[in-house]
Amino acid sequence: MGTSAKRKEFNLVALRHGQRPKFIDLAGGLAKVTITNYVDLRVRRLSEEFRQPITVQSFISGWEVEVPVIASKRLYAPMAVGISKHAKQLLGRDFLTYDDVKRDDYGFWNFSEMNPSTAEQICKIAIKLSDCLSLTGFSRIDFRVTTDGVPFVTDISTSPHITEHSSFACLFKFYGLDTKDLLPTLIALACEREGWI
Repeated sequence: MGTSAKRKEFNLVALRHGQRPKFIDLAGGLAKVTITNYVDLRVRRLSEEFRQPITVQSFISGWEVEVPVIASKRLYAPMAVGISKHAKQLLGRDFLTYDDVKRDDYGFWNFSEMNPSTAEQICKIAIKLSDCLSLTGFSRIDFRVTTDGVPFVTDISTSPHITEHSSFACLFKFYGLDTKDLLPTLIALACEREGWI
C-alpha cells in the first residue's frame, strides 16, 4: 500500500485486547473502528502493533449464519442457524462485537426455515469444507449471506461453543434433544473415531 491519505470514511473491523488479527479464532467477537483518513498509516501501525500482517477485506452486508457440523462415520450439517441481534434477524451492516458476545446479547434462529434453498447450499458448502479440512467431532462453519442469497465463509471453528447459548444448543433444541447431551455426544464421537465403540 502507498502512503497516500484516503478521505473516504469506512468501518475497519479490527481485533482488540492484544489478540492477533490474522491467526486467531474470531469467536470472541470484533470491534468497530472508524477511520476517516490515513488508512494506509493506520493499517501499517496495526500490523506493527500485532507484529504480523493485517487482513483488510470488504464487509459483507446481510445475515450472519452458523452451520454446526457433526462428524461421525460421515458428515452431517442438519440446519443453518441464523444469528440475531436486538431481535433483528437481518443484521445488514451490523455484526457481533466483543461486548455483544461477552453479554450474550444475541440470539439464534432457524435460517433453514426462512430460506431453505440458501440454507441447503451453505450446509453443503460446510460439509465440503469440513471434509476437505478433515474436521472431526463438532465443528462450525460461519457465513455472511447477502440478501440475494450469496454466501461467504467468514470463519471455521474447529472447537465451537457447546454451551446453552450456542448454535449447537439451538440445533439440539430444534430436533427435540436435550442440550445436556452435547458433551456426551462429543465424547461418543471421539470414542467412535478411536474405535472404542
